[in-house]
Amino acid sequence: MSMPDADVVVVGGGPAGAATAILLCRQGFAVTLLEKARFPRPKPCGESLSPEAIPMLAKLGVLDAARRLEHGRIAGFQIFPHAGAPFRGTYAARSAGVAHRAAGIGLPRLHLDTLLLDAARSAGATVREGCAVRQVGAWDGDGRQLRGRTASGEPFAIRTRLVIGADGVHSTVARQLGLARQSRRLRQVAVVTHMRGVGGIGAFGEMHVAPTGYCGVAPLGSGLANVAIVLPASTAAARMRAAGGIEALLWSHLTTHPHLTGRLSHATIVAGPWTTSGLAWHVRHRIDDGLILVGDAGGYYDPFTGEGIYRGLRSAELAVGVAGPALRRRDLRAARLAPYADLYRRQFLPKRLVEIIVHEVTTRPALFERVAARLRQQPRMADALMGVTGDFLSPYEVLSPRYLARLFL
Repeated sequence: MSMPDADVVVVGGGPAGAATAILLCRQGFAVTLLEKARFPRPKPCGESLSPEAIPMLAKLGVLDAARRLEHGRIAGFQIFPHAGAPFRGTYAARSAGVAHRAAGIGLPRLHLDTLLLDAARSAGATVREGCAVRQVGAWDGDGRQLRGRTASGEPFAIRTRLVIGADGVHSTVARQLGLARQSRRLRQVAVVTHMRGVGGIGAFGEMHVAPTGYCGVAPLGSGLANVAIVLPASTAAARMRAAGGIEALLWSHLTTHPHLTGRLSHATIVAGPWTTSGLAWHVRHRIDDGLILVGDAGGYYDPFTGEGIYRGLRSAELAVGVAGPALRRRDLRAARLAPYADLYRRQFLPKRLVEIIVHEVTTRPALFERVAARLRQQPRMADALMGVTGDFLSPYEVLSPRYLARLFL
């Protein structure tokens, strides 16, 4: 099957891909979006949208529809060390009175991604579900050809001036062009479910940290919660064999969190479990001739700080700001697209440093207990960390020498 040529082909229909398609269609470009799944579909994710993602949903025209769906209000997060008392950070404490920064939203990806993909259709994008890209052709000076197969096995081909790789952590586009490699050091497995009956679910998300991994709990409204665990891949494999399957592994790991186990006596899984692995990927370049990587396809580290959806939406916005003028000038060389890579680094590299510090602290129990005690004693420091993970405070608030000295010394 030969598809009509397009100015832009977006590979991946998640938040980053759908947002890119919406914004480029609004600029008058012919956009085809290829998505290997058929929507609605669940997605392994913590499903917590940071406060700064909310105005971006408004810009894309889906916020009102999202708020009409059942969802949770997330005022901040409580962090539970394996031993000792938890600490809490609130978004509102550092929101400077900006209304949307007072809380995030817990919303299933089943609904959020469908809203955004439908908005891309309404904006004028040609959306083709059940189309998996298998091959990204070489740049010939004027474009690239993509080949793949539909869900029924029929081959397809499409030619485009610009490819947007928005196909997630395990991006086929990035790997096809040799732009990404899996982290050799950080290899993790996530198991995600929706549960009812978890005791004590309130207005705060939760992160429970144990020596063997961590668990996140996010309220999704009406007593529904996203419950996800993340384990080192080696630990997950051994424990899954011992437990006898994915669901047994999940329950087995939940019992290792003393602040959570007593609240699970009436909990039941109502959807899932869903799994994903190989979460950490390094990307050498986020642009190439006729190519831009957005969202998780542009690199991913650790889901603990939950930045994925915001990063997807914001990177789409940055990409369109560079791609639009380049398309109008008919110059899609890497040199013309390079400003996107610079903008991406400036926007997200400081937050990546925060993610690395958080990972290093939470995987060292004695250090984490000391840091947790300091954040309990200094709630304003915890609120600053929450504002950074909520994407509305500069990461330099917590990367400053003064903050780090007060935290560690």
